[in-house]
Amino acid sequence: MAKIGFNLMQLIEYKTKTGERIVNPNFDTFTSLGSSFHMLIDDVYYEIKVQKEKEYIWFEFDYGKPNPIDNKLTNINSGRKKNNHRKNDEAELTNQLFVLYYFNKNMLYLSNLNKEKIFENMIQEKLSKTFEVKRFFKSKDDFISILKEVNEISFTEAKDLFNKDSKKRQALIDLTGVEAPEKFTLDTKYPKGSKIVDFILGLIKSREQTELNELVIRGTDNNNFDFVFNVDTFVQKIYISCDKENNGKFDPNIIKNKLLGRLHDL
Repeated sequence: MAKIGFNLMQLIEYKTKTGERIVNPNFDTFTSLGSSFHMLIDDVYYEIKVQKEKEYIWFEFDYGKPNPIDNKLTNINSGRKKNNHRKNDEAELTNQLFVLYYFNKNMLYLSNLNKEKIFENMIQEKLSKTFEVKRFFKSKDDFISILKEVNEISFTEAKDLFNKDSKKRQALIDLTGVEAPEKFTLDTKYPKGSKIVDFILGLIKSREQTELNELVIRGTDNNNFDFVFNVDTFVQKIYISCDKENNGKFDPNIIKNKLLGRLHDL
């Protein structure tokens, strides 16, 4: 069974008329948006389906590129080859993107962070409105307050920090049982407690003082959402498990219903 993750994002609409400058989109925002259409962006063909409900709006993207293309198709069992009759202006839409925007929660759930600008540009072009997809920023205090469990900590030591600071060095040894390497990755589960909290706060402070580079903390919050905190950004994810179809793609309706079920349980 495959796993697909949805990133929790904000969707903001910027108004140009008098009144509130920044608003949360609602059902009426999308009334003029069609139920299916296609777009060509940077030589990638996107086929998009839209489902509008009172509680949410759901987007399904199937996409692919006409290139690269091989002149031959190869049988992976026998190695035999035959001519590939696909033309240069044809593409196999084997990639998928799913997006859910929940009106009451004012929350956007995006299955691929690399496509946030594609989604943003698409709705702007189709609705002739100005939108922004934003990641949540949380302070270190907010981060600590929602922390339930730490799964991984990684960083690169920049200024011989642990060797010159005996307290930090001892905190690392107490927590992990090892001396400080230059490149550090701690891949384990630590429930929230004073030792891990103090250790993380010390790392964040060191990162702010440029004594550490590439600080990344992965963990779980009280809603069992996975998240990544790297001082500059904070990304929460919700995962669902689903079998793929015989063609290697997900059934969009199953993905949507599983995501909605997970959100209704929160």
